[in-house]
Amino acid sequence: MAFQNQSALPAMISTCKIAALCLIIFIVGLMLWVNLTVLPVIDESFFIYEGALTAEGLLPYRDIFNFYGPGTFYLVAFLVLLSGGVSLMVLRLAAFLGLVLCGWITFRIGQRFLPTTGLALLMMWLWILMIPKHLMISHHLFSTVMVLLGTYALVRFVEAPHQSKYLVWAGVCLGIATLFTLSLGVISIGFMGGGLLVYLLQNKPEGFHKPGRVFLQYFFLPVLIPGLVSVVFFAVQGALPDYLYSTVFWLFEGGYRQTTSHGYYQDGIQQLQTLWPTTFQSIGSFTGQILVLLKGLLPLLGIGWILTRLGKMLVGQKLQRLSTNEWTLWILGWSGLAFFLASFTYPTATMVVIHGWLHYLFAGVALYQTMKNVSFIQKPVWGVATLLVLSMLYQQVQAAQWQLTLPVLQSYGTVESEVRAVQYSADKVKAMQVIIDGVHALKTRPTDLFVYNASPEFYLLTNTRGPTRYSYLMPVY
Repeated sequence: MAFQNQSALPAMISTCKIAALCLIIFIVGLMLWVNLTVLPVIDESFFIYEGALTAEGLLPYRDIFNFYGPGTFYLVAFLVLLSGGVSLMVLRLAAFLGLVLCGWITFRIGQRFLPTTGLALLMMWLWILMIPKHLMISHHLFSTVMVLLGTYALVRFVEAPHQSKYLVWAGVCLGIATLFTLSLGVISIGFMGGGLLVYLLQNKPEGFHKPGRVFLQYFFLPVLIPGLVSVVFFAVQGALPDYLYSTVFWLFEGGYRQTTSHGYYQDGIQQLQTLWPTTFQSIGSFTGQILVLLKGLLPLLGIGWILTRLGKMLVGQKLQRLSTNEWTLWILGWSGLAFFLASFTYPTATMVVIHGWLHYLFAGVALYQTMKNVSFIQKPVWGVATLLVLSMLYQQVQAAQWQLTLPVLQSYGTVESEVRAVQYSADKVKAMQVIIDGVHALKTRPTDLFVYNASPEFYLLTNTRGPTRYSYLMPVY
């Protein structure tokens, strides 16, 4: 009987893997189906509209004002030229590929610290959490992709320290990250570069006997290459002063004013303090509140765990005795802290999630290690984790059903003739459609149409262009 049970175990595991894969495919298909043609608003509409202008030959910063780095505008311009127009589906698929790449890197790194089952649950959690709300063109997404690629390159260097190509790879990726989001790129270069330099000084891998020279030659100089290329490009175009002023000096002059009065983990902490009494009103409410809670607390657990591990490595001169696996964690820790601190430049729950890939991984490792040491809680923890994943799935299915009932807007400036305005009520959608149809029906297209405030998506919907280099107006921003 025991032999029969043991022989059935591999088949059971295989069935569970197939079921998990089918569930992930279902989630991905559902989220793509309902989100590929959602109306872009706020930051995403800036990037798409100004990227389309870039594809038409306008030069960012000289002809178009924005304080974001050039990376996202030129990526959007490339996709617009590739698809023959502004295709929301193509743009969202590019964002989806970015999320897939983040998930793949997290999975590859996580294989070093988690068992297959735990990692599968973690990745399901990340899929469910990330796809519905963050399937959009964003400088934060693409800078996160580049920093994670740089992180993975440094992990590979620690594991194969004689291969300098990984240092060059890491440097170039972090340099490119600054062209998408300057704050995350610079902070990551500082933190991860510092961690790498300590590793080189402590280990002096074979062929790298001069750590300072190795650091500068194979890491720091490649970091500078993307930025230097962008400077030369805009200088040749005669727009270098505009480029530097818009992306650097304008920010330090106080042009960008964003409130930071709320806490980084505000959603999760508020959930603990005030919102628990409302969570049991309905299943939908319960799952929604759990999602808000764990968006705040899981990354917090991950940050606390990695800070503890880094502290132990630094205390008592233990750096000289670290194993390869511990040095890997050392590099990952500094990358995670860079993501954490960069989020304070725009401290919202959204940033917790976008920057949270390593934080969720750290939290998963912390929970796994606790479970290994306290055996009697293993089954309850796995049970709770499974229920949470299923509850998140239920919530997203509900949200998808709701989205499909919403009215659509006719669009005249995108490849897709209809877009789904999930951000607005049905009455507002009807009012917007009247405006869009009216502008488009004019025999003489207006050249002085200016959309106020933070709504450049109207240019896309009406197939018009703004009269000035400014795409939006925010009196206090």
